[in-house]
Amino acid sequence: MKSIAALCLLAGLAAYIESACIHKNYGRGSTVCVCNQTQCDMLGKIRKQDVGIAASYESSKDGSRFLSTTHEFISQQINLTDAKRTDNIIVIDRQRAYQGIIGFGGAFTDATGINILSLEEPLRTQLLETYFSSHGADYNMGRVPIASCDFSTHEYSYDDEANDFELSHFSLTSEDTMYKIPFIHQAQKLRATEKLLLIASPWSAPAWMKTNSRMSGRGSLKGSPNSTYYKTWANYFVKFLDAYDKQNVSFWGITVQNEPSSGYLPMYPFQCMAMSP
Repeated sequence: MKSIAALCLLAGLAAYIESACIHKNYGRGSTVCVCNQTQCDMLGKIRKQDVGIAASYESSKDGSRFLSTTHEFISQQINLTDAKRTDNIIVIDRQRAYQGIIGFGGAFTDATGINILSLEEPLRTQLLETYFSSHGADYNMGRVPIASCDFSTHEYSYDDEANDFELSHFSLTSEDTMYKIPFIHQAQKLRATEKLLLIASPWSAPAWMKTNSRMSGRGSLKGSPNSTYYKTWANYFVKFLDAYDKQNVSFWGITVQNEPSSGYLPMYPFQCMAMSP
């Protein structure tokens, strides 16, 4: 007869919200928390619980936002042969490890910067604090598009000069200096105890490097591996990393292509580039 020592979760002992949400309903169940110059709702610092206590954090369609409830575990012996199908039995083997979670974050796109700039201080800072500070969502990662993406107002690359294989015309754009880099710097400062890990991704190579001569629509990089176009594209990455490094922004990781299958779709509406495994 098999049995297992299970931990049963009791009903919530206490519930609290770090800072209250000022609700605004946009209809169809879309409730948001209003962030204004006097208050932004914050998750609050995740507290380490005592042994036998667990905390849950809930956001719901009914309007709960970051509602924290604490629960108490009790030890109970369960006979597996008598267990009902409706019983939930969780077995935790601390010796078996799977893929680790490095962190969570968001993207520093042109649209992000444009919307943040539409706010006045101190609301801009408060908004960033809700994402990157230890009393906010505590994001520790950020994704940065290499040139334009679907959250840009228009298509652009860092070198639109056709056949510039030396990339002598490569340069960052006003979108980088206005909408991305300043807010990356602010987010970095808000990460008081842990470095902000940044990942860079391109949506498309410059149009002149692609088979369809466009940044959107079905198309891939011209040539083949080790060809002039591939080498130029690789150098494009290096120049991007160097340019951002001069702005005191370094990257933890880089991906070779955003959504590589999108570039196989005819008439794809925004920046993309096909890339197979």
